[in-house]
Amino acid sequence: MALVAVSSSLTASARHASAAGVSEPDTVRWQVPDPVNLLASLKSTHPRLILDLAGMQTIRDLVVRDPTAKAYLGRLVQTGKRLLDQPVSARVLVGPRLLATSRRVLDRVSTLSLLFNLDGDVRWRDRAVAEMRAAASFSDWNPSHFLDVAEMTHALALGYDWLHASIDPLTRDVIANAIIEKGLRLADEAYRQKAWWVTSEANWNAVCNGGLIVGALAVADRERDLAQSIIVRALGGLPSVLASYAPDGGWAEGPAYWEYATGYLAVAISALETALGSDFGLGGFAGLPVTAQYRLNVTGSSGLVFNYADSADRLDVDPVVAWLGHRYADPWVEFESRRLTGSAIHGMNLAWYAPTTGNGKSPSLDRWFRGTDVVCMRSSWTDPNALFCGVKGGDNGASHAHLDLGTFVLDALGQRWAVDLGPDDYNLPDYFGKRRGTYYRIRTEGHNTLVMAGQNQDATARAAVSSYFASMEDARVVIDLTAAYAGTGTSRVRRGVALQDGRSRVLIQDEVSHRGDVDIVWAMHTQADVQLDYASGARIATLTRGNAVMEARILSPADAWFAIEVVAAPSPQKRIDGIRKLTVQIAQAPPETRIAVLLTPLNEIIIPSAVPELLPLDYWGLAADVD
Repeated sequence: MALVAVSSSLTASARHASAAGVSEPDTVRWQVPDPVNLLASLKSTHPRLILDLAGMQTIRDLVVRDPTAKAYLGRLVQTGKRLLDQPVSARVLVGPRLLATSRRVLDRVSTLSLLFNLDGDVRWRDRAVAEMRAAASFSDWNPSHFLDVAEMTHALALGYDWLHASIDPLTRDVIANAIIEKGLRLADEAYRQKAWWVTSEANWNAVCNGGLIVGALAVADRERDLAQSIIVRALGGLPSVLASYAPDGGWAEGPAYWEYATGYLAVAISALETALGSDFGLGGFAGLPVTAQYRLNVTGSSGLVFNYADSADRLDVDPVVAWLGHRYADPWVEFESRRLTGSAIHGMNLAWYAPTTGNGKSPSLDRWFRGTDVVCMRSSWTDPNALFCGVKGGDNGASHAHLDLGTFVLDALGQRWAVDLGPDDYNLPDYFGKRRGTYYRIRTEGHNTLVMAGQNQDATARAAVSSYFASMEDARVVIDLTAAYAGTGTSRVRRGVALQDGRSRVLIQDEVSHRGDVDIVWAMHTQADVQLDYASGARIATLTRGNAVMEARILSPADAWFAIEVVAAPSPQKRIDGIRKLTVQIAQAPPETRIAVLLTPLNEIIIPSAVPELLPLDYWGLAADVD
């Protein structure tokens, strides 16, 4: 029997080596670009961004002979047909953002431009040109929220490049001038002013620098000095965000922002390679070769993701996952990305398409992402009824973080039982400022973790995995939450989460040491119907979703019971519908308190077995009888 047991005191090299599936270089071969000769190798012809002439021909061949590519094209054509009758985009701000418009223009232009290259139907080209002309006529692309500029620059750059040979010179001038004047010149000023996003460790860095690289490459033969200067400075900023993937590909901002950042990094890398013949070592940064494993590991058996931070729970698998699998020769990632691709097909699904040669070897059932202290555990990769649990430590001060250290989600029997409520409306007053911690979805009480003394967790706290164990039969992790509850009178707080009894059920075990009187609330948000068993003293709860049933049972303390709360958030927060909160409330808890809740999915195969013996969390990281 193969067992794995590790503690959080691993050396950097041991952490690095533990990333499963793909070996990474010990050092990044970062090539500092030559600011004078950067564009010496620029391909003189169009298209040159992501797809060149040979790449376009490859896609044309694939959609004839490859069933998956052919199916993608069919769905893309249906999207294109719907776009033909849609009005062009208008400059409409939502709150302080033009971002929805920039993304709409990008999706439309990339879809229509690619379709024209594949079948030559001028309706696609003309509709794409109309969209780009409309965007080019905007007074500006909203530089006060620079993501909007970066995405619009990217959108028009792709259309300009992919349609270059088929549009008239005047139209080319209009589009190119918009890229230069409303995109690159504003970027030049932002770089001069040392805008915060240039070297940020979060998604803004990848999106802004990546989108600007694409824009600069598109018009580099028109504004060579400006384009070269933009690319040099963008390349200088990207290592900061690339470092966030180390050591093993995890992402602190959650799955939605992983896709946003990683998609733009992939676009930049692809465009650099097709236009200049080099990615300057960007693709070799630690964590990037295995980061697709993060996206797949945080996807539960229900199909929903572990949506911590400002992430929705239902996400289509972005085409960047397939791109990563192909680039880093991981056939399992490629296969899974195809299998999980939803009905929404975008241009990049085809632009990055490459046939897979097999389904590869499934990775281990569990993964601890050490850079973010997110742990995902499951009973199977292939069973849709499998048990899946994601739990997180991490940093409450990270970009887009909620005050949620120790929170978890739980899937079983094809359902999500423990849910994360996700983000609220970004346009709420001071949502990213001083009032952030007042909103229910952000507050500690809005998550599946502990609330001490009725207070939020410390907004600056970090929580590390202190022990981790995995075998074929069981998996368990302990997270030190002590710093999260500073100021509440607690001296030590830890949460243990275990898949046990052959990975058939989940134990959530918390141990709290404190001084004085502290009220403790254990909570789990659920969409299930919840019934309490009063014959047991309300120590057993039955959760039902459709025909699926989950039992929750309090194992400790001996005198605790479940309560059910209806969850609501006052306006102007988004409504919270259909959510109940199952709680264990301990008033004036004793100085040493252990709360243990056992969650067991029930069906004709799985029935409640003997109540397990509770072991102190100090023993959870120990492996015995190693073969």
